Amino acid sequence: MSESRQSEASNAGRVLQAKVDGLFLGLMDDLTYQANKNKWAKDFGCDVSFLNKERKRKRAERAAELAGAAAVNGTAKNTSKRGVGAGRDEYVAEPGGFVHLLRRAEGDPLTTPLTNYTAKIVASKIVNDGAETKRCFEFVVSQQAKPDRSLTIPAEMFFDGTWTRELGPECVTYAVPFAKDHLRVATQLHSGNVPEKQVYAHSGFVVINGQPAYLHGGGALGVDAPIPGVDVQLPERLSHLNLPHEGDPAAAIRASLNFLWVGPPRITVPTYLSVWRPLIEPPDFSVYMFGRTGVFKTALAALIQQHYGKGFDASNPPSSFGATFARNEYLAHAAKDMPLLFDDYKPATSASPDRYRADATRLIGAAADRIGRGRMRSDLSARPDWFPRC
Repeated sequence: MSESRQSEASNAGRVLQAKVDGLFLGLMDDLTYQANKNKWAKDFGCDVSFLNKERKRKRAERAAELAGAAAVNGTAKNTSKRGVGAGRDEYVAEPGGFVHLLRRAEGDPLTTPLTNYTAKIVASKIVNDGAETKRCFEFVVSQQAKPDRSLTIPAEMFFDGTWTRELGPECVTYAVPFAKDHLRVATQLHSGNVPEKQVYAHSGFVVINGQPAYLHGGGALGVDAPIPGVDVQLPERLSHLNLPHEGDPAAAIRASLNFLWVGPPRITVPTYLSVWRPLIEPPDFSVYMFGRTGVFKTALAALIQQHYGKGFDASNPPSSFGATFARNEYLAHAAKDMPLLFDDYKPATSASPDRYRADATRLIGAAADRIGRGRMRSDLSARPDWFPRC
């Protein structure tokens, strides 16, 4: 064979070897390898037997490296300022993503890219909906040459590894063994000391640091002034609940009393009292407004609701009987110590009149009895009830 032919063959061999090395065959799981080996052999112009030999060789090298790492585990010193970990640099937050460093008995550590992004937990939130508390993590996700993004996910999604589905397709977690576990550990170590926050997911009266307060979308109102630093995150349909502290109280009271003159007293007086009754004590009744279409029932009810937020106008009531019972049950629980409008009770014109009647009966009955549906967790333990508190 001529020297030029030998050179071409040598170059082709090096190219093939580089392509095969780029597959990280020693780290790849069996399912991925078996599903793709024929395609790779065709793309690379080699036999499957060659890939099998390379995979066997790479796995043997990996096993030797792991054995060497085990021999020095716990004795390696932190030599990388970028490493994150408790006294060792096993995970590195590079601009291009997380990297796993594996110490070996001799030579440099084995480096394995884990992601093309880094994630940092910036807050651990304890969310209280009035029935139970749940933990959520607030993240900042960083990618090279892209702006940082923030997201909040339930803690259980983080620990079971399913949280990465919320990151979008541009955030890649590489197919390496135990990728979910490596990513979880790298993220926790990269986050350091995470501050904990108390978050309320309902409105109404609570006691904060021994002081009575009323929760709304803008925070908490104390006896004389807003209480700073209180985080309230209401359901979306209650997002208009906002009670500004500024303004002229006398003018606000006069505007409120004008409601009494928008209709006959037999309608406006009992309806107007529903503004204030939830603030005195939990009511054991509901106010039902009925009449033919076009007599401004929703508009009148919206004026009551707007005492708790001007965004609750006639075109944007908090909910309706067209929503599912579970959703209305949850809203009625979150809307503590305030009136809550459920619009569009019209079983006669509905395709499912029995469902409308059943939902209304259950919701109004639960409000009177202060009892919610019994619920169970997946482990069959009882969950706290969501009962109407509006």
